[in-house]
Amino acid sequence: MVALRGLSASTENSGIDNVYGSATMRQFLKCTHYKRSLQAHIYSYIALYEMAVEQFFQDNPLLKEVCLYATEEVQTACGEQDRTLKVELVQRASNCLLQVITEENLSEKFEEWEISRLENAMFKAMMNYLHRVEVILHFIAASRNADLNLHLQAGEEHSKIFFALDRYIYDI
Repeated sequence: MVALRGLSASTENSGIDNVYGSATMRQFLKCTHYKRSLQAHIYSYIALYEMAVEQFFQDNPLLKEVCLYATEEVQTACGEQDRTLKVELVQRASNCLLQVITEENLSEKFEEWEISRLENAMFKAMMNYLHRVEVILHFIAASRNADLNLHLQAGEEHSKIFFALDRYIYDI
């Protein structure tokens, strides 16, 4: 309970109370409101990842241009009303996005960029949080889709977190 009080005090001036309110924040910290806690993490994840991607593209403007072309294809496909044409446009947009990801090694370049910026403590903390939320989302997806391999991978990642936080009893 002492740890919860410390966490509660640390969130007091973080701005999170302004979004959810102090009562809801206490429920998050006590883990009594699973759905809203998960929703809060997902919203935070999206906002922080968007900031990271924006900074990545500021540092790599050529990649931004290539990706913008692919997103324009997606936007065109989503705006189409004719169903038969929409299917074709979605397939074309999907191929375009896949091509950008594979040919430009986008995920590898993002990982390299992330590693190069890990000297910044705030950036490191943000990326650590994003990766932890990804583990939670993978675990939930594995459970919902009955994907044993993903479930085992996510469970392995969870066990590292549980032991690091001295919560080994939850890993049983």
